[in-house]
Amino acid sequence: GKGGNGEDTDFTEMACPFPSLTDIQEEVTGTYKDAKAAFDQVLHAFVISPDDIDRMADKIRDAKVELAENYQKQVKERQLVV
Repeated sequence: GKGGNGEDTDFTEMACPFPSLTDIQEEVTGTYKDAKAAFDQVLHAFVISPDDIDRMADKIRDAKVELAENYQKQVKERQLVV
């Protein structure tokens, strides 16, 4: 039909003011993926694996043995001085 300015207007050529269902679906999918990634990062930031616990236990055990050895060495040295 004719518009107010004398030009032919066709409603099929006019942009829809609302996003398409595909656009909405893509936006929701992207938002979900971003939220899931953020949640996973926060969740896994505080996770300690059994291997991590074993390594820490080994370091503590090694430090305990080293401390005991150093203590015994110092006790023997003091006995020689007296």
